[in-house]
Amino acid sequence: MVERRRTALVTGCGQGGIGEALVKEYAKHGIQPIATLLPNESADHLDRAGIMHFPLDVTKEESIIQLKKDLQAVTKGFLEILVNNAGIAYTMTAIDTDVSAVQHMFDVNVFGPMRMVHHFHDMLIMASGTIVNIGSVGASYNASKAALHHWSNTLRVEMAPLE
Repeated sequence: MVERRRTALVTGCGQGGIGEALVKEYAKHGIQPIATLLPNESADHLDRAGIMHFPLDVTKEESIIQLKKDLQAVTKGFLEILVNNAGIAYTMTAIDTDVSAVQHMFDVNVFGPMRMVHHFHDMLIMASGTIVNIGSVGASYNASKAALHHWSNTLRVEMAPLE
């Protein structure tokens, strides 16, 4: 029987960022990394490293659905690790804040991971997988990541019986 290779899906793997570093580390440790980038981002750095990658916009449901179809073909329906790393920062003083920019940031930083978990939870459950949500600090950006942190705590409780 051929043993299936463990897989890690990492969102937001632009050049020089945390996502790129994570997929390279997963590869070093024998875990099949699968990277995502915005459709308009260059993937040259991932191609040079031999990292499989797919386009993804976490604010677009159809983009996530297509990614899931692509991953099911590659992983046979199993996903051991989902790293919600994709994020954008918007830093401005409170009185000068552009609310529409903050709404977009929340769409990426909070609702994006929610969409990913909604669509990939079945693959994670099949593999007894793990969800990692990357947070940070910094004004409105911090507020979006704090919301993600609290949502993650609830998700942990909900998913625990499914291990």
